[in-house]
Amino acid sequence: MNILVLYPRLVNYVGEYYDMQLGLAYISATMKQFGYSVTVVNLNHEKRTVEAVLQDVLINHQIDVLCIGGQSTDYNRIKRVITLSKQISPGIISIVGGGIVSSMPKLILENLGMTFGVIGEGEKTIIKLLQTMETNGDFSQIDGIIYIDSTGQVIQTKPIKVSKDLDSIAYPDYEGFGLGTYLDLQLPNDSLYLYPYDKPRMIPMIFSRSCPYACTFCYQPTGRIYRKRSIDNFFTELDQVVNKYDVNLLAVYDDLFSVKRDRSIEFCERIKDYKLKWIAQMRVDMVDNELLGILSDAGCYNISYGLESMDDTVLKNMKKKTKGNRVAEALEETYQNNIGIQGNFIFGDSAETMETAEKTIKWWSQHKKFTINLFPILTYPGSGLYLESVQKGIIKDEVKFLEDECPMINVSKINDTDFSKLLTKLNRLNTEHGYNGQLISVKQEGHDTIKGMLYTAEIECPHCHKTSIYKNLHDKRGVKLITACRHCNQRFDLHIPQLSEQTLNKRFDEILEETNGSRIAIWGAGEHTLFLLERTVLGKSNISCIFDNNKMKNNSEINNVKVIAPAPVNSDDIKQYADVIVISTKAHENTVYKQLSYLEDSGIKLYKLYCQDKLDNLLD
Repeated sequence: MNILVLYPRLVNYVGEYYDMQLGLAYISATMKQFGYSVTVVNLNHEKRTVEAVLQDVLINHQIDVLCIGGQSTDYNRIKRVITLSKQISPGIISIVGGGIVSSMPKLILENLGMTFGVIGEGEKTIIKLLQTMETNGDFSQIDGIIYIDSTGQVIQTKPIKVSKDLDSIAYPDYEGFGLGTYLDLQLPNDSLYLYPYDKPRMIPMIFSRSCPYACTFCYQPTGRIYRKRSIDNFFTELDQVVNKYDVNLLAVYDDLFSVKRDRSIEFCERIKDYKLKWIAQMRVDMVDNELLGILSDAGCYNISYGLESMDDTVLKNMKKKTKGNRVAEALEETYQNNIGIQGNFIFGDSAETMETAEKTIKWWSQHKKFTINLFPILTYPGSGLYLESVQKGIIKDEVKFLEDECPMINVSKINDTDFSKLLTKLNRLNTEHGYNGQLISVKQEGHDTIKGMLYTAEIECPHCHKTSIYKNLHDKRGVKLITACRHCNQRFDLHIPQLSEQTLNKRFDEILEETNGSRIAIWGAGEHTLFLLERTVLGKSNISCIFDNNKMKNNSEINNVKVIAPAPVNSDDIKQYADVIVISTKAHENTVYKQLSYLEDSGIKLYKLYCQDKLDNLLD
C-alpha cells in the first residue's frame, strides 16, 4: 500500500513564510513507524501547480491512499485536491482529518468527496484504518471515523478515546515535510516572531494537547481533555532538532502552554541552558509578575494572550473565565518584564453592543503601547458561536459558508448598519494608529531571489528608545514592516519602501498619462493603499473606489475613498465604478493580476506598480 501525505498549499508563491502545522507531520511519522510506504509532499515548497504535482506523484509512486487535512477554512483547497486526485486516479482512497472533519463530520463527508473522515486525534485511528483496509475488515469497528458503506448509508462510529500517553506518539516527520527548506526560507520580518536574529530558524513543537476551557468562539478538534508530554520527552525531541537543523527560535504551538505553575517553572529551568528564544500561548489569569520574570529570564520573548474584550459581560458570555481588570494587569506585567505581546480584541460576540465595543476601543486607545489588534469575531464551525448562529438562522447555508471560507458575519446585538460602521472604525484604527519605530539609517545590502531587495536598517524603538541594527529585512509584503525591538521585545511598525516616493510618482505619472482621465480604482484596501493615497500623486487623482474581496472592509473608507467588496467579481460589477484598476500589493501582485486578467477582455485596463521592467527604466 503506497500512501501520499499532502500538506496543502497555504501561500500564494514558493518562498512565502507560512505557519507550519504539525498535525499531518505526526500522522506521517506514525505511519512510517508502522512500516508503511509514505510519500510526503509539501505544496508550499512546490513551484509546480497542484495538478502537475498530483499527476506526477500519484502515477509515478503508484499511490493507493491520499491523506490530507486542515481546518474549515481549508475546505476549497482540500476539495480541489480530492477532486483532482480522483480524476487522475479514479480508484484512490482519500482520508481527511483535522478540524474540518471533526467540527461537522456528516456535512463534510457528503460534500468534500472523501472516502473516510478521521474525527478527533488521528494517530491511533489512521493505523487501525490502514490495517482494516489490508485485511478487508469491518470499518464500523474502528472508533473515530465516518464513511459511506456499500449500501450508501453514512456510518459514524463512536468517538475515539484520546491518548493520555503523548510520549508514546512518534515525533513529527520534520524531514518529510521539508523542515530544512522551511527554515532556510525564513527572514527576520517574514513574521512578527522572527525578528530576534538576522537569520532566524524557528521550529514549531508541542508541549501538550487540547485546552480545558470552552470559549464560545473556539473549536478544539482534539477535545477538552488537557494532556501533557513529559518534560524529558519534549527535550529529547528538542535536542534532535536543534542539533540537526541549527534551530535558534522555538514556537511552542500549544493552545495553552501550561495549566500548572510548577510545570512552567520546570520548563524554564530546562530550556534556559539551550540559549534559545521561544514563544508560547498563555492565559492572563495564569501568569503573575514573578512567573513572567522567570519566563523572560529563560528566553521567552513573546506571549500570545487570548484577550478578546475589556467588557466583563462580553467576557462572561464568551465563557472566557477572565475579567477585564486581570487583562489590564497581565499586559502591564508582561510589558514591564520585556516580553512582547501578541493579542487581539475581537468584536461582535452575541452579547456585544455598541456600548461594550466602545468600552474596549476606549481602553485600547489609552493603552496603544501594548499593540493589540482589533478584529471582528470569526465564527468557526464546531464552536458554540457557530452552533448558535445556525440555530438562529444567521447561517442559512453551511456548505456555502465553507465555500466562502467562513466569512465574518454579524451575530451580535448590534444592528447591521451600526455593525458595518464598527467594522469601518476597526479597519481605520488598525490601519492608521500603528506604534511606529524611528528609522535611523537604511541601506540596500543584497537581493533575495524570492523576496527581492534586502536591507540593513538601524531602528530606534518607540518603547524603550534603544536602537538595534537589523539585517536581511525585505519589503516583499509592502510598505509597512512589522517587527519588534531586540531589547524590550515590544512590537512596532516601520516604513521602508523599496522605491522612493519620487520613483512611485514617476510610475503614476505614466499611468495617469496613459489612462487619460479614465476612472481609476485601486485593488486592495490595506496599508499599501493608505500609503499610496497619503504619500503619492495617486491620492490627488480622481480615484473612484477601492476594491477588496475582504467583506469585513465592505462600505468602509480609506482617505474618504469608499471600499467595495464585489462578489462575485465580474466585468459588469467593475464597469459600474472604474475603467482602470491599479493593483496595490507587492507580495501578491502577480497573483492578483492573473486573477483579474480576464477583465481586460472587457476593456478594463490593469496596472501593476512593481512590474520590474518598468521600474528598471524609472530607476536608470
